[in-house]
Amino acid sequence: MVVSTLGERGIITQLIIIPLLLGQETAIRGDAADSEPRDPFLEYNLLDAVALPNDGVAFITDNDNFPVLNIQKEADIKTPYRLILPERLNDFLINGLIRLESLSGGYIFSVVNPLETIVQLGVHLSPVLNEFMNITLYYTDPSYDSSRELYAFEIPYTKEWFNFAFKVLHDTLVFYLDCDEFSTVKIKRQPTAMTFDSASTLFVGQAGPKLRGNIEGSFQFLKIYGNPVSHLMRSCIKPDF
Repeated sequence: MVVSTLGERGIITQLIIIPLLLGQETAIRGDAADSEPRDPFLEYNLLDAVALPNDGVAFITDNDNFPVLNIQKEADIKTPYRLILPERLNDFLINGLIRLESLSGGYIFSVVNPLETIVQLGVHLSPVLNEFMNITLYYTDPSYDSSRELYAFEIPYTKEWFNFAFKVLHDTLVFYLDCDEFSTVKIKRQPTAMTFDSASTLFVGQAGPKLRGNIEGSFQFLKIYGNPVSHLMRSCIKPDF
């Protein structure tokens, strides 16, 4: 509470209410591209896109009574990307802790172009087949006419929580599963730095009404780090079964 005095009688009381965002650090900000970095890792919380009420979206508690975000197929979580993400990403890391409630897969998140026809950046899970699924990182120049897969990894399906991370460096992609290095591959990024279209949209749990890919599951967190080099191994959260 902030109290200021005007003259001898005038007292103005201003209440500053800071929203609670799923147990994470809080901030009041405008465009992410115009704001100062909140920490050395340049952390961007994609779950900040959630606005309630929203059909098919609810905060529930897990086995440890910790609040988690639950998303059903009818959910529609979206926001202008610039409210969450910077205009440009060079090297970066995507990290999430999720639990699936369906075998059909879908987009964990996506940033799509203004026409909502191309996934510029996103992570997709394929339908489960023989107890395995593909987790794919999409990385597409806005000038392209279709979405491009940067790389896909086959991982075992689980009904439990799992932690995934993509660390994208200049010419290297490192994929982590449950905090352990799963695979490292050489890549050729085009462009080498992702610059989003100014009117792009961030979706969580889908890729919009045209590309669809609605997912069903729960999220403990979902973040992008603009400085990926030292984050993961210092603070990775292994699922607690």
